[in-house]
Amino acid sequence: MDSTKWTIIILVLILNKIYTLAYPPSEKIFFPLRYVDHSINLKCCSTKKALLPTGKCEDMRHRDLSLTIPGAPPTNLYPGFIDSYRVSCLTISDSLIEHIAIGAFDSMPNLLFLDISRNRIEFCDLLIFGGHNRLITLIIDDNNKVQSDETNLVLARADCFPRLENLYLRNNLLQDIGLSLRRTFPSLTHLYLSDNRLRGQTFDYLELPFTLTHLHLERNWIHRLNSRQLINLSSLFLDGNQIQSICWWQCQNSSHLNLYGMSRLQFLSLARNEITHIECDTFEDARYLKSLNFAHNTIEVILPGTLDGLQELRDLSLSYNCLKTVPDFRHIKMLTSLSIDHNYLDTILTGAFTDLYHLKWLSLGGNHINSINSDAFVNLPSLEELDLSHNRLSYLALGWIGRSTSLRHLDIRGNSFTNIDGLFLNNVATLTHLYLQGNPFREVVTPARWQFANNLSVYLEYGSSVHRKPCYVSCDQIYMEYSIPRLTFSDEWN
Repeated sequence: MDSTKWTIIILVLILNKIYTLAYPPSEKIFFPLRYVDHSINLKCCSTKKALLPTGKCEDMRHRDLSLTIPGAPPTNLYPGFIDSYRVSCLTISDSLIEHIAIGAFDSMPNLLFLDISRNRIEFCDLLIFGGHNRLITLIIDDNNKVQSDETNLVLARADCFPRLENLYLRNNLLQDIGLSLRRTFPSLTHLYLSDNRLRGQTFDYLELPFTLTHLHLERNWIHRLNSRQLINLSSLFLDGNQIQSICWWQCQNSSHLNLYGMSRLQFLSLARNEITHIECDTFEDARYLKSLNFAHNTIEVILPGTLDGLQELRDLSLSYNCLKTVPDFRHIKMLTSLSIDHNYLDTILTGAFTDLYHLKWLSLGGNHINSINSDAFVNLPSLEELDLSHNRLSYLALGWIGRSTSLRHLDIRGNSFTNIDGLFLNNVATLTHLYLQGNPFREVVTPARWQFANNLSVYLEYGSSVHRKPCYVSCDQIYMEYSIPRLTFSDEWN
């Protein structure tokens, strides 16, 4: 009996130890919370972690204590519910908060970071709690549970946040903004309004801060957007809207984005819109673009000269469009990453890709390509990866690629090659990885059959394909938060 008793006790202790390691005991918190002398983290595994490109707590200079206490605060935040000059970061998301009284955060004079996402705050009170003089990042995402049935949510009032730089108002069913963001947030640099119901008319009269450089409007209801209020932006994200055409000034289509005066723009993303037309003079002012994303649209043609002025462009995605011919890229000398996969290309003509001295990654997979002419890829000394997978190729013309290349990865999976001799790769001495899976070779491909370099790895079966980590084309250090995924080997631009 004693042995059984001791066995049970030991088992209970072991289970308790395992539970404690997996789920550290929550620190009991009583409000008002005063004299805070250490950081507290009660964040459990069920709490959704916010995706923050900028303004993270850990990036704050001169920060002191952090309180991550979701579910702990009272539902009505009153002045002094936390009283501490040492608290720099406060996360009280997922706490069923319904009301924030004016001055609720005044007793935290050194607060730099505040996350009150996924609560039940009345929309008219969302930014009416007295403001804050030192706050740098404010996150109020997903506060849509209360007003899910309302159809006309307008941000009409807000207190002043003189030092706020990062404002997150994502997924709040917001339809309009009726206040001056310039007066309310005079230092704002990054504004996140993704996943709302905003229309382009809002920005016809909206006063944006002169300091604003990054504007996120993904997945709204925008079909027209004029640049008059956007000329100070360096980054504009409009993925998942309803824009049909791009122009410089006076667009012919009523559903459009014009880029007039946007000479500071460096990053523009318009994936998953309804774009069919890009006017020739579109980039007359936006000549300093470094990254341009047109993926998942219905563009059929880009007229010669349209892209000529983009001398600084590094990354261009035209994936998942309706292009039937290769656009003219010859004048985009700084281009590093180019994606034209999943279009309707059928022939790569001589000189289609030439004199692009900085091009490293080129994706042409998922087209209808059945012919690549001689000298199609010439003077590409930096080219390292070329994706020709899932096309209709049965041979590559002699001299299809020049000798002055650094090509290491060639992907020709899912084509119609029947003979290894039809590849004409003898002049590509730098090749290290060749992907041949899914081709109907008539003979067994063995090392004795091909005459390639000894250090070349050839992949014949899908099971033997290496799992490669995602790779990124990073922007300049100032814009490192917007690394652009490189599209090779049938990856999608997300």
